[in-house]
Amino acid sequence: MPARYREAVQRLVILDIPLEGFGREDFAAKRNIWHFGFFQAPGGLTESLAEGRERILLQWFFSRAPAAFTQEEIDEYVRCYSGRDALRAGFSYYREFSINAQLFKEYSKEKLRIPVLALGGEYSGAGWPFYSLAQLAEHVSGGIIPQYGHYSAEEQPEELLRRLNTFFSEQEE
Repeated sequence: MPARYREAVQRLVILDIPLEGFGREDFAAKRNIWHFGFFQAPGGLTESLAEGRERILLQWFFSRAPAAFTQEEIDEYVRCYSGRDALRAGFSYYREFSINAQLFKEYSKEKLRIPVLALGGEYSGAGWPFYSLAQLAEHVSGGIIPQYGHYSAEEQPEELLRRLNTFFSEQEE
């Protein structure tokens, strides 16, 4: 969006994950992130394996940050991701990686000039988001938020909010 509609976006925040074509593939390989490939399986295979087992799948992911989610929140995620169409919608994000990589490469021919904040969690994305966005934008800040994995808003909400408030209140040069 910020590359395609440059006049519409004033600032950009990327949390935890590098962009396709700009580090995501290396990140996934080095961190042994198996689910990227699984979620990309064509022909409805992933939906067929996950349908009716949404709670098992989601609880496995959320168990990586047990203090971050209440049972009520997990129930809501299960409700929203249950059923073949909901699963397909969720997995479609991963199935678009190769298309996004091509688009991002094309858009990267002109670097973003807006302020960009790229943050990763100490136990997940770490410095990868910053590394990724530094290739695409002229004014990148960010780094690593300590003591969180993949769920920044749930695991370190105060620290994330502090960094977002600082970023969005900064005056442009």
